[in-house]
Amino acid sequence: MLKENLYVRYDGLPLETADGHWIRVEFISNVYWVDNQKVIQCNIRNVSDRIEIDEKIRALNAELEQMASTDSLTGIHNHRSLLKLAVREFDVAMRYQPPLSMIFFDVDLFKIVNDTFGHAIGDLALIKTVQAVCAKLRSADLIGRYGGDEFVILLPQTTAQEALPLAERIHASIAAMQLDTDKGPLKLTISIGIAQTIHTHGLNSDGEALPSDSIEALLLRADQALYAAKKAGRNCTMIFDVK
Repeated sequence: MLKENLYVRYDGLPLETADGHWIRVEFISNVYWVDNQKVIQCNIRNVSDRIEIDEKIRALNAELEQMASTDSLTGIHNHRSLLKLAVREFDVAMRYQPPLSMIFFDVDLFKIVNDTFGHAIGDLALIKTVQAVCAKLRSADLIGRYGGDEFVILLPQTTAQEALPLAERIHASIAAMQLDTDKGPLKLTISIGIAQTIHTHGLNSDGEALPSDSIEALLLRADQALYAAKKAGRNCTMIFDVK
């Protein structure tokens, strides 16, 4: 290679020193002419410290990126990361036409939990609720904290009816959970709303193009289904009725 290119460079090349230590070096070799004689010059520089610093910077950047997308309390996706994932999954559903369902849930009477047991127990209640829910999810499902005690689950390639058994398993898991506090045992329930993407084609009866679905509309439908669950007495699941 040196004969062909007259220049070679290796960065981070491992090299064993005379005392048996391994270091990372930058190796540069040039070929040039001096008084009609070919001269090969080699430079070797220890770059171990630089590489170590670069690796620490990359690790720190990865940690910062993880922190920017993670809810600090529950460890799941935060609002920003959740919406980013929701848009991605929604676009896939719109392009390739598989169903996509969304579960919107919150903790029933959570303000009373905070007022009665304190915010520290309220935070613990959210953590335990999320842990119980995550234990029931498939590897392809995505969960994020929408805000406060509201959470969203994205279920790719799943209809609303197919999401219903999962919702019932989640209800059962939360019902089996109890938090022991200095003010007595705390039992929790959640309300769940389910909606799915709408794939529309063609024209309506007036000859107008049918409106296409949007991630905002899907979120609204799931939220409306959650509100219907609240009106029905809480601790239940409602599916948005597409009429």
